[in-house]
Amino acid sequence: DATWKGFTAETLTTDALAFDVLAAGIDAAGTVPLLLVNEPIFIADGANSDIRYNAWYPLWAYDAYREWLQAESERRGWRLLDVWDALDGARFTDSPVHRDPEGERMVAALLSEALPVYRMIPVGMQ
Repeated sequence: DATWKGFTAETLTTDALAFDVLAAGIDAAGTVPLLLVNEPIFIADGANSDIRYNAWYPLWAYDAYREWLQAESERRGWRLLDVWDALDGARFTDSPVHRDPEGERMVAALLSEALPVYRMIPVGMQ
């Protein structure tokens, strides 16, 4: 089955992906620096891997989501770190998004490389 939550490639639109909710959250953060992270997912290589990345995501749906997220991020000036395919399948446990400890360490390393270094200034010394 190549559908996703009842959608097909012809019926899925950005409206179904709640980018407006994401925008509202980012707007609510005000001047707080944010980095959007599209986290790694499990990418299967077995049966049906020609139509699905895993049990949750058909290729067409996840590829469309990534394309639309990138475009929306560029349009709105959001910082986006897209590391969706950064981990080997062995780094996942019981779902397409649950990582083992080594997978978590690897994602933490990717984040630390992407985030600017902020110097901590003790309260009262600003």
